[in-house]
Amino acid sequence: MTAALVLGACADAERAAPASTTSTGATATATAAGARGTPAVSSPPEAARALEHVRALSSGIGVREAGTPGERRAAEYIRDQLSSFGYRATIEAFQVEVPRDESTVVGAGNPIAALAMVGAPDGDASGRLVFVGVGRPEDLATRDLRGAIVLVNRGQIPFRDKALAAQQAGAVAVVVANNQPGRFRGTIAAGSPEVRIPVVGVTSEEAERLDALVAAGGSIAVRALRTGEPFESYNVAAVPADGSACSGYVGAHLDSVARAPGANDNASGTAGMLELARSQRLAGVCYLAFGAEELGLFGSKAFVRDHAVRDARFMLNLDMLGKLNGPEVVALASDRDSRELAERASRVASRTGTSIPAGTFPPFTSSDHASFSEGGVPAVTLHSGDDPEMHTPEDDLADIDVQSLDVMLRAAAAVLQDLAAG
Repeated sequence: MTAALVLGACADAERAAPASTTSTGATATATAAGARGTPAVSSPPEAARALEHVRALSSGIGVREAGTPGERRAAEYIRDQLSSFGYRATIEAFQVEVPRDESTVVGAGNPIAALAMVGAPDGDASGRLVFVGVGRPEDLATRDLRGAIVLVNRGQIPFRDKALAAQQAGAVAVVVANNQPGRFRGTIAAGSPEVRIPVVGVTSEEAERLDALVAAGGSIAVRALRTGEPFESYNVAAVPADGSACSGYVGAHLDSVARAPGANDNASGTAGMLELARSQRLAGVCYLAFGAEELGLFGSKAFVRDHAVRDARFMLNLDMLGKLNGPEVVALASDRDSRELAERASRVASRTGTSIPAGTFPPFTSSDHASFSEGGVPAVTLHSGDDPEMHTPEDDLADIDVQSLDVMLRAAAAVLQDLAAG
């Protein structure tokens, strides 16, 4: 699921430059199994089968960040599974150009993902870690910071003042801990003197991992690294073996964020899509897996742009099915047809035994249904609710509740059968 922190981390009024995506067409030969005219099949989906797909994607392959070998391996796995179910499955590559922040803080167990501050340089630094409160000059006055990396709390004074005070005291880098949950990207306004040392931000939760190092006088390494080279990402598209046109779509995004196995977000949705493809081979229903969702829905945007989707009657998207915590059927608030589809899907899903109301995502949060809705296809996302482990290394196989997966699969199958019937 795409959230604000992934779409450019919009805290402190800084937003990434607009990104673009350009298709390069299919890069893999379509594979097929089964004969033309295979009859429609509908059977109950099995959560145990879906869980094995989650295991393969999140544990076997692991991190599936857009543009990485892990994402490509996931696309190949999905293609092969869909082919084995009797579909003509193809990997479609597309180009993505979007700023990527690969900044890290290393020294307290696993590397901590950081975001480099706008206005400070990229670079590498290492040194002992010293905590200096909010980083006011008086907080630093009595400390020996020559060659040190300064850990400061966000708030009270501008980022520029924190960085300049540390720099003037001899520090080689600054790590700013957020004062509220989540990631953020700060901006250091231009001016003189110039900030010449790396400055990165980390979450308050991640900063807690650094406390023991501070107490022990330990050292860390900071890397501020931003890249913007175009890279290739991948969709997977599966059509019925007889080549019939798609009158409806079921989709899920296959990528994860950096450093996260993405078991719930979104190996669970991808596994649900695969299990529906196996158990619900319905006339005119095509199955899709999207790349680069976490960077801004780029895979679904590329698919909608490059295919004649407007004649489809619906798109059912699956994003996070593995942990019941307020399940919903979500539609784009500005699209009346999609809102009506969400109400219909809610009624059908709720008849399977769990209340799944229609709703909308919070601001700056979305999923691939939005691309289809904006392309003229009524579209909804079915999800099992919020997950505190989303976008963290803890979103692993242990984060999946198989009973939740079973509830959401049964609901998804009921909705799909209802929509496919017309």
